[in-house]
Amino acid sequence: MSSVNPNVVMAQAPRPEWLRNALETMAAQYPDDRFDVVLRQNTDPNAQPQWRVQCLDCPGKLYTPGPAETLVNFGVHLRNRNHRAKVNARLQGLQSVSPPQ
Repeated sequence: MSSVNPNVVMAQAPRPEWLRNALETMAAQYPDDRFDVVLRQNTDPNAQPQWRVQCLDCPGKLYTPGPAETLVNFGVHLRNRNHRAKVNARLQGLQSVSPPQ
């Protein structure tokens, strides 16, 4: 019997190229926003990796990529009024503690 934890194996799955490209594009469009892609935990070692986009400004929020091989759904979140307010509040907080140049 193997003692390999399938979650560890899945955690090492490389991000697909389309996802890396979509992240780069999204980061260029929204340079002040903080987000990352995480692998959804799955106990089935034969399951396909299920990627989720995590908004670091809105804790607890995970978004499924799509439609197809895009991050269009997540782009809706990035344009959301509540998300924009959180990003602006973070940026204003950072600017107020930054030393003058």
